[in-house]
Amino acid sequence: MGGDFIMDTLSNIRKKLISSRSPNIINDYINNINNMDEHTLKAKNSNITETLISSQHIAGSDIHHVSMGMEVTIKSVPLTTYHIFCPLKGKIYSNNISKTLLPNDFLIVPPSCPVDVIWEHLSQGITITIDPVSLKEYFKILPEFSDKAKEIKLSSGTHGAAAISNLINYINSTKKDNPLLMESDNMQKNCENLLFETLSLSSPELKKAKEIQILPHHIKQAIEYIEENIHNNITMNDLVISTGVSRRSLEMNFTRSFQISPMKFITNKKLELVRDILIKSRPEKTSVIDISEKFGFQHASHFSMLYQRRYLEKPSKTLKTRY
Repeated sequence: MGGDFIMDTLSNIRKKLISSRSPNIINDYINNINNMDEHTLKAKNSNITETLISSQHIAGSDIHHVSMGMEVTIKSVPLTTYHIFCPLKGKIYSNNISKTLLPNDFLIVPPSCPVDVIWEHLSQGITITIDPVSLKEYFKILPEFSDKAKEIKLSSGTHGAAAISNLINYINSTKKDNPLLMESDNMQKNCENLLFETLSLSSPELKKAKEIQILPHHIKQAIEYIEENIHNNITMNDLVISTGVSRRSLEMNFTRSFQISPMKFITNKKLELVRDILIKSRPEKTSVIDISEKFGFQHASHFSMLYQRRYLEKPSKTLKTRY
């Protein structure tokens, strides 16, 4: 009954953006709809039937429904986005973690990890591409989840895929009745937040990450101080004075909440903001050194080392390839 409901729902939301038997055409489309990450698709020669992919874009996320008319292996370069796979019919196999996804399982592939999955012939599923900035904005702080350089398989135990399908139905309905409303930034952001809420309810790790927003008051005070003074050289003494608690207490609670020290938290925050600017900037009008210096990185070589360690690419490459 549950499976029939999901398939009935999906039959109502499909928008025929691509329909083809050609692996090359499908591969080009996949790269187009995931234009921040390069993918390659290899299909078996036999049993090739029609493949249908439909997509919805909301704010910093893209939701795709895929009916795969062949058995294919899809690989990518190390990601700059989050990719989430959820089979609806058939199976998806992850070569990276040697696990099979069944309907309503979720596979989360984080940034810096390449995609390497096999879609079963005639399988159907939902894939979601999420900008890390959007995800972090919604969940505020993702202590371990955002930095795991490996895939995470989640067995949701709920009809998460059906809930996402209902969200797409809602988007389609709104587009039809009031297209200008759906194009507004606020509406796009609201729909993306609904997507994240659906994922958090379906996925234990995401739900746990959202609950971690309940932090000790002095940690919240420290984070507020960091955000307000992010362009300055913040010291541990500054945090002690601003929160009124001891250095030891701050270090212990930051480690407990985020698994990193307060100073590492500050550095990561600065690096995230630098990266956000680089992604959105024009290379010909932007200097990596100027931007890094605005956030207190005085030595270009040290900044570049920290940046590469965190994002697995040079800041200059981010600037040239992301705009």
